[in-house]
Formats: sequence, structure tokens, C-alpha cells
Amino acid sequence: MSTRSGQIEQIRQLSFAELDFLLTLYRLRSMTSAAKKHDLSASAASRVLKKLRETFRDPLFVRSNPNLLPTPRMDELSALISDILKKADGLAELEELNPATLERTFRIAAVDNTVVFVLRDFYAPFYESCPHSVLEFQHIDQVLFKKLEDGCVDVALLPDSQPIPQRIREMMLYRVRYSLCVRPGHPLEHFWEKHGFLPLEEISKYRKITIANQLNTSDRIYKFDETIFTGGEGYQKVGLCLPYFAPAATILEKTDLTVLLPDETAQILKEIYKVPLTVLPYGDQSEELSYRARLIWHERSHHEPVMQWFRGMFALYASRHHGWQEPGTNENKQIDGIPQANPNPLPR
Repeated sequence: MSTRSGQIEQIRQLSFAELDFLLTLYRLRSMTSAAKKHDLSASAASRVLKKLRETFRDPLFVRSNPNLLPTPRMDELSALISDILKKADGLAELEELNPATLERTFRIAAVDNTVVFVLRDFYAPFYESCPHSVLEFQHIDQVLFKKLEDGCVDVALLPDSQPIPQRIREMMLYRVRYSLCVRPGHPLEHFWEKHGFLPLEEISKYRKITIANQLNTSDRIYKFDETIFTGGEGYQKVGLCLPYFAPAATILEKTDLTVLLPDETAQILKEIYKVPLTVLPYGDQSEELSYRARLIWHERSHHEPVMQWFRGMFALYASRHHGWQEPGTNENKQIDGIPQANPNPLPR
């Protein structure tokens, strides 16, 4: 079993009780006090901490009489685990809500990348919990915020690069990193293999696919290419404008066009759907080609129990696979709020 697969299995076997113990230990800085609070013997508490250390691959705490001192990794994990436990509590607190008998249509505004890739681990647990409800996806359009206000849309998925008005609430989900994708055998692939780097001057020789509802800026609602990361500066000419992510990779197969795709989308296309695809760095801009994905909703539904439950489900299951380590940086991507050294799902 690979190192990555082994850690995935370890994390999946963690319980919320074990995470709660870890958070208590962080707050009390005492094994004795934390064990007492969770009604554990000293030996049982030691075994839990040993398991957590092995799972997160970090000491988490070091001894410094009379208290334990958290490591930098534990400092990072504390607030994030606290947030995850609050989301889990939100799923259990709604005693009067019975998802098994709920008949409701949940309306989500999103691009197709969300439908096909981001939510691929969401559908099964949603329908298992809520078998009589319906999911309805809508396009992101010019009246999105009005639809959220009127209740025509319940939630939307937007990047943090796009401003939102007052009265719109948000939940940051994970960081999305983009890479340059081309067909196998593309001249840029040969250049990369020969030189070990890929300058923007070379990339600019080839036209790009822009993911946007339209090229005309006056009525454009969304756009995904290098310009959203460079303050509007474009390095390539447009060869094709497409409102969808999913078909972009198949269009590359017979052309010399390029496209920027989220790393996870590219990996799923290659490894699961067997789409021929080569993933390359975007010059020296690769570290900057990222944004935070976020879930947004109008404050009118902020305290509605059924929507609290739905947003909790969304946050727990929306693309567990986001978590690729960003080379050359100290920032790890997050999976359901917990930073990981490798791409791993949340503990169930």
C-alpha cells in the first residue's frame, strides 16, 4: 500500500471523539485533565494520542513541565478541527429535522466543474440521508445574488476572487490550484522534457481555451484563464471560448490549444476517465494560480435548520480530494478544513 493510501485509511478510521479529545488536550495542555474530561484511563488516553500522532505524522505536543506544548502543526489543526466538529454538531443538533422523510428541492448555482468533479463524493451520502429530496443545479448568471435573496437559489459556489454584496454569507471550503493542460505529445510537453522549465514566452506561442459564459466583457458572468490570477494580464491569445470545464480536455486531444484546469479535475480526468492529458506548470506563475473556493448563501436562510443541515453536508463531502501539496510553499491545501501533507479525506 502506498504512503498516501496508508494515511488515507488511517484518517478514515479516526472518529470525531478522537478529534474532540485532541482538541481538549490542546486547550487543557494536560494529558491527565484531558483524559479525565473524556472519561479515559491514562493508558487509553496515551493510546489515542499515539494513534493521532501516527495519523497526522507529527508529534503534535512536546513535554515542558508542567504542561504540554503544541507543535506548529497542532496550532494549525486546532482551529480547523474545532470548525469541523462544529459542522458535525450541526448535523446532529436538528432533532426535529428528519432528512429521511424530507421532501425538498435544494437549488445550487455552480459551474459544471462543481457538478462533475467537486461534488462527486457528495451525491451518495446526500441521497442516502435524504432519499426523497431533489438536487437542482442552475447556471451562475447576472442575477445570482437576487436569486439567493428571493430563494430561487439556496447556495452557490464562487471563488474568493469575486466580490459578494452585503447580506450574503460565506463559508471558505478549500484552495484550488490550476495547472496548464495540453494533449500528450504537445510541443510544450517536449519543451518541458528537454529543458526542465516552461517560460511564458514559449506558452504564449499557443492559443488557449477560456472557460467563460461569453467573451464579451459587458455581460460576462464568469471567466477562468490565466487573467483571473494576473490582474487581467493575458499571456495567450484566445482560440476557443467554452462555458464548460468537462469538454475542454477532449478538445485538446486533436489540437495544439491549451487550457488551465484545476489540479484535481485534471487528475480525475486522467486517472478515472482515462482522458489523454499532460499537466504542466504555467511558467513561473504556477504558485500564484490558485484561489479559495467558497459556498455562499443569503442571510435570510442562515438560521434555517434544514439549510444548516444541507450546508453541513456540503462542507463535509464537497470534494474530499482537494488537498494537493503545493510545491515550494509552506501552505497545505485543506480537506474539509484540516490541512494535510498529502491529499486525504476527512475522518468519518
